[in-house]
Amino acid sequence: IAVLTSEQVENWSYFINKVIAEKKLTILSAYLTRVHESVHGTHMPRILTELAPRPPVEQQLVSRDEEKTSILSVLEESQKLVLVNGLGGVGKSTVCKELFYFLYRNSSCPLAWVTYNGKSLSDDFINQFYYPEQLLERKERLAYFLQTEISENAVIFVDNLNVRDIDDPFIPVLERTKCAVICTSRVTDYKYFVTIPVSLFKTDKCIQLFKIYANIPLETTCFDEVISQIVRKVAEHTLTIEILGKLASAENLTPADILAQLEEKGINLEG
Repeated sequence: IAVLTSEQVENWSYFINKVIAEKKLTILSAYLTRVHESVHGTHMPRILTELAPRPPVEQQLVSRDEEKTSILSVLEESQKLVLVNGLGGVGKSTVCKELFYFLYRNSSCPLAWVTYNGKSLSDDFINQFYYPEQLLERKERLAYFLQTEISENAVIFVDNLNVRDIDDPFIPVLERTKCAVICTSRVTDYKYFVTIPVSLFKTDKCIQLFKIYANIPLETTCFDEVISQIVRKVAEHTLTIEILGKLASAENLTPADILAQLEEKGINLEG
């Protein structure tokens, strides 16, 4: 091989892989891939997918430190499967985005962020993972990689996995993965996963959240009673409070205006 040009090596590799594809020799394919990587010095990238979507800037965050600490504690106890569970829009994804970037800044562990698109988790992994690169029998190769080759220190985040663990055949692959897997889901219980609940904010944090998005100074207290009524009418739901705060800012509405519109439209989920 040392006397061949790189173009000749690539051509030879293409020919061999074509034969392997036709004969479906997946074991030989995996072997040749490892040989190729050892010869050419290919290294597993630290970021195995696209980066996670950025969480809101720090000034727009209301602390979820308790949940993040709980997740890290589970990982430190070598329990590698974590289900971050809660209502839709309550803040599960934001918690995990913050944790992704915390690990990105403060550790050297490989990271991956996979978004479940509601149909096939296997397809999502195949389409969103950068590594391993080869295309032949990619589904089997990826499962082998996750269960055997990936670093034990890696952390894979799977966002919006709103499907029961018995309803997607790739979830058992996750259960056997060599590294940590953190899933956000509205589903309440996964076999083998430790569940970390993300609950609704208390009223004081909901008021703070509304003020942040409505561009009301946090130290201003004259609107607190009206905002607390808004919060109760939307049942302390995080995403709804964020949207109403943004609406107040964009339309130059006061909290009293927002409350009046909720009452006019008969929106009241209190209790």
